[in-house]
Parts: sequence; C-alpha cells; structure tokens
Amino acid sequence: MDELTLGADFPAVTEQEWRVLVDRVLTRGGARGDAATRFERLVTTTEDGLRIEPLYTATIPAPPSDPGLPGLAPYTRGRTPLGSRARGWDVRQRVVAGDDAEATAMQVRDELERGATSIVLDVRTKPLLDGALDGVQLELMTLVLDSGLEWATAADTLAALWASSGLAPDAVAAVLGADPVGEWAASGGGVDLDALTEDTVRWARVASDQHPHVITVAVDASRVHEAGGGEVDELAYALALGVHYLRMLTDSGLDVDAAARQLEFRFAAAPDQFLTTAKLRAARRTWHRVASVCGVADTRQRQHAVTSRAATARYDTWVNVLRNTVACFAAGIGGADAVTVRPHDELIVAEGTPTGRRLARNTQLVLIEESNLARVVDPAGGAWYVEHLTDQLARAAWARFQDLERAGGVVEALRAGLVQEHVARVRDARADAVAHRRHPLTGVTEFPNIDEEPPPAVPPDEKVDGAALDPLRATRYAEPFEQQRGRADRIAERTGRRPEVCLVALGPPAVHTARTSFAKNLFEAGGIRALTTDGASDATAAAAAFRASVAPLACICSSDRFYADVAVDAAAAVAAAGPRRLYLAGRPEGLADSLHAAGVDELITAGGDALSTITAALDALEA
Repeated sequence: MDELTLGADFPAVTEQEWRVLVDRVLTRGGARGDAATRFERLVTTTEDGLRIEPLYTATIPAPPSDPGLPGLAPYTRGRTPLGSRARGWDVRQRVVAGDDAEATAMQVRDELERGATSIVLDVRTKPLLDGALDGVQLELMTLVLDSGLEWATAADTLAALWASSGLAPDAVAAVLGADPVGEWAASGGGVDLDALTEDTVRWARVASDQHPHVITVAVDASRVHEAGGGEVDELAYALALGVHYLRMLTDSGLDVDAAARQLEFRFAAAPDQFLTTAKLRAARRTWHRVASVCGVADTRQRQHAVTSRAATARYDTWVNVLRNTVACFAAGIGGADAVTVRPHDELIVAEGTPTGRRLARNTQLVLIEESNLARVVDPAGGAWYVEHLTDQLARAAWARFQDLERAGGVVEALRAGLVQEHVARVRDARADAVAHRRHPLTGVTEFPNIDEEPPPAVPPDEKVDGAALDPLRATRYAEPFEQQRGRADRIAERTGRRPEVCLVALGPPAVHTARTSFAKNLFEAGGIRALTTDGASDATAAAAAFRASVAPLACICSSDRFYADVAVDAAAAVAAAGPRRLYLAGRPEGLADSLHAAGVDELITAGGDALSTITAALDALEA
C-alpha cells in the first residue's frame, strides 16, 4: 500500500521561512528589537510560570521522559489499554438533596434514566439522605457522597440502606467522599482534624474488609484550583495529600495496597483545554512515581474531573455552557475516569435549573455518543505541545511536592501557610490579568450584555475569626467585575436609570470607531451603559454632544492623529460642560499633561487597569 502524505500537494516550508513571515507581521505591528526579541512576544507564560512556545515541531527535542503506552506505566496515556472505548467515561452528575426527599429521588432517577452512569449526591445531614434514593437500584450505579463534615453520618446511613435493601457487600459501589484535611483547610483549622481522621480510618477499614467497590477518601485537589491556585499547585497538593492519606491509612493497620485502593483523586477541569488535558496526564504519571516508591502494586490513579466553578460567571450564564463544554472535552481526552459537568446556571439557582442540568448531562453524552470522543485512545498522545506541556507540569509539580514534603507534609505546609502562599501568588497574578483584560472573560470583561436581567444578590462570605490558618476559600475569576457591575445594577434599581457614559466621538466613523468600540466594551463591563454620538468636528460640537446625552460621565474617542489637532480643546470644552469624570480613550504621544490640565481625569488604554477605571467611575456616580 502506498503511503498517504497529506501535505504532498504543497511545497515544503521550513520553520525558518515561517519565522521570516511571522517577523514581517510583528514588525508591521510595531514590535522592536532584533528578530529573536520580537519573536519572544509570541511566547506565553502561564500564571504558574510555565513557558508555552508559539510553535511546536519536531525540531524541539522530545521530552526526556517516555510517556509509555496506554494502560502501562507510568500511565500518562491512561489507566487502561483501551481507555474509555468500551462505554465511555463515567458520566457522573451532581444532585443536590433538598428538603423534599421524594423530589430528590425523582431527580436522581431522572439523571440515571437519561444517561448519567453515576451520581454525586450533595447531602449534608442524615434526614436528607433518608428517602432520597427511593426507587434507585443502588447495585447498578456508583454513588458519590458530597457531604462535607457530615460525610461519616451519610456513609453510615447509606450502609444501613444497603443492608435493609438486602444488597451483598460486594454488589455496591460508592465513593464516600472523606477529605478530612481538605475540610480542615477550608475551615481555617476550625474543625477537629483528629475526629475527622478517626472517622475516615474507621470507614476505610470497613470498606477494605467488606466492600471491595467502595472508596472512602476523595483526594480533592480541586479545592486548590477553586481557591485560585494554578495547575502546578493543584498537582503538588494532590500528591502531598495522597501521600498523607496513604500514611494515615497504613499507620492505622491497612497494608499499602489496601490503602491505595481507598483513594480517588478529584481535579478541576478548566476551560483551558490543553492545560486541563496535560494536568490529568501529569497527575497519573507523578502518582505512579509516588505509589511505586511506596511499594503499591497497582499504581494507577483513579481520577474524577469536575468542571471549574472558579471559571464560571453569574452574568451571561449561557457562556458557561461553552466553558463547561471545553472543560469536559479536555477532561475526556485527558483520560479522566469520571467527569462531572456543573449546570451552567448553578450560580443563579443552587442546584441548577432543569434546563441547566439537562445541558450539563447532555454535554457529556454528545461528546461520548455523537462525537465519538471516547472511541479514540489517548487522542492527545503524540501531540508535541501536549507531551511537552505534560512533562513541564509533571516536573514543576514534583518540585513543588518536594517543597511540601520538606515542610513536614501537607498538614504542616498548610499550618505554615506554604500552600496558601503558592495559591495566593497565582490567584493575584490571574486577578491582575483579569483586571487588565489580558485574561478575557466573555460576557463579563468582554462583550457584556448590558441589558440582561441582573442576577440575584450574593450574601457576603462569612469571615472566620481567630482562624488557626489561612483558609482555602473558593473564589471566582469574574467576581471583582461582577461586584462592580452589581453596584451599577443597584444604582439602576434605585434611580430607574442605568449609569451612563457619553462616548464623545471626534471625526468620521473611520477615525473614531476603533476607540469608541473599545470604550463601550470597557464601561459596559462595569454595568455603565455607553451612549454613542456622531463624530464631532470641533470642540464646540463635542461639548454639545455631551450635553445632549444627559450622561454623568464622558469619554472622548478618536485616533491619535485626530487628537493632535483637536483633543486638548475638545477636552476643555467637554470638561466645562460638567461631567463627573472625563476620560479619553488612548494615550496620544506628548499630550498627556495638556489633556490632564484641560480636565481629563483618566486616559484609558488597551492593557490598562479596566477594573480600577470602572471602580473609580462608580465611586464618582455614588459620591
């Protein structure tokens, strides 16, 4: 058979030729320095400090570590030789147990009948679990408990339900969700870690002796992600926490193989497709190394991926559907054993609306059954970018894990604030990128829907007074902008009119449209409606346009060339008309001092601190 070469009809192009063409574009765009310096502008650095090249080709040496084959050590390419081909990954959907047990049971049955293969049951107290599984054939599914501090009570109730249903101990499958260190860290050290540990050890022994398909511990590394940490932090925490639980269980008398079988790892699946895929692959590789050193026979890591809540937004929630889809896709091709997709509207309705739950479930089913994603074993395998990114993550996470071990293990590292320090560093870097719109959030910082119905107000977080350690508290990337937009919503509710800024355009549309569009996007990200005007030709017309708008804020918009002729006079005329704050879009060379002297309060530019601009504008409106 002749070899099929897909690019045979096209002339071969070398990387150097590609670089020459790229450099022409960079030069036209104003990039300075020599060719190598200009090319560096295309390199991306993640918040974790990982370097992402603009192009990956065979000229870049292969990673020094062999990823192996699917189903073989180090399991980078998957736990099993055929991946998810047989049935797809475990579609593990979440149900929140409410006060009405019958309604909860109906929702559980509905999820299972419509495609879910296991259930995460969010239940916090024993009475809520009673009756919540009526009519559910427990022997045909895996039940995952999400019960926080009440997990042991829920587990005992579940065991009683198994017994009353006449189910054999080896016929039931569950993940009980014990995570004593995670609960302790989330509370700021305010809960009894020893008591939580005792319950975990007790149930691990029961599960190991009686229930071969029951896993006691959820090594929940997604807590670090939800607190704002990066992929390196999440992986290192997962390794350190897994080692802690191995030590804890073996110290209680379990052998190391039985202890390892009691662990399931939980990771966040974020909308950054390649980072999520590489993270799951690196997690399996690094855990294989840990388990091998500990003498575990089966060094495969069980993975449960949950779509990121931190990456979702309360405004324009339909965009969350896209975020969740990419995250689910990334988790699927990354080899996660089970995936949970959050409803896109769960930030508005705690458990998600029926539509939100259906879309969450069907996102997985479409990817598995229609897109046939599960039928390909390790789809990302061999992709130069993914393999290099996996290797980078594994090495960086291993070094961070060693730091945590040198500190005395994960508990001591949390007490000392080492974990929180790493998380805060990434969280602050990302927050700065979001504020400057280098990390765009569609529907929030970019392309906001100014006319959408505002979401319900969010109660303030409860503060932990006298906490023994800095708690790992969940946060979301969009929160700072959402808080400012909430201020604008409250102004609109109080006055009957949404806050407004008049975009005073100078010159014809071809001259001012770029800056007008930029300013509109920026202000509306803060809930301030942008009113556009026809292009004014001189200062008098500019001032008249602002007065006619009756807006309390003004922003002058045009090109630098047009600014050179009329900006200072126009700024003085508009300022004399009395806006509470006056802005100018752009930073015309040599005019900054004159513009400020003429009355301009702030120059807004691409890459500037948009959050600070919006905050100051709303401060002026509320003064």
